[in-house]
Amino acid sequence: MAALPPNGKCVNPDIRLLGSVVSSAGVDGIVHPPVYGRQRALLLHRAKISLNLLPTWDDSALAYRWPLVAASRSLLVTESSLPHAPEYQPGIHYVSAPVSDLVDTICYYLAHPAECESIIERAYQSVTQRLTMRDGVHQIMQLAECAVGGVGAEMAEQRQREALS
Repeated sequence: MAALPPNGKCVNPDIRLLGSVVSSAGVDGIVHPPVYGRQRALLLHRAKISLNLLPTWDDSALAYRWPLVAASRSLLVTESSLPHAPEYQPGIHYVSAPVSDLVDTICYYLAHPAECESIIERAYQSVTQRLTMRDGVHQIMQLAECAVGGVGAEMAEQRQREALS
């Protein structure tokens, strides 16, 4: 069992999900609309920990949820999943745990803020310094140059063979 915060309880006043807000009293029977834009940004910036649950066994939604959470300086705790995004590593950029251990995992990181902050800071630096739009465009351009260069070299070789024939 994970260590609990100083008050001895793992208190959860509100569970905030990227798609909705659910009362801590449990499912209240009210359908809450998805949260987007400024309202979602405000929720994410307030969250110490964000929880990622798998929509299906093979799709963790990590590739699009992690950057939002990391840029908001919130710790992403996710259920274990297939490795869809090698740029983000569990234990380095986010925390992964089996569903049965998610509550204990969240309580552990609430009770160990230095460890939590270390992961949050690495994730934030990664998403704001290394995984930027500029870097993405640069990678695309490098791949395009390689593809064009490869085709160009093949065409030049073919022309040279044709000229020698």
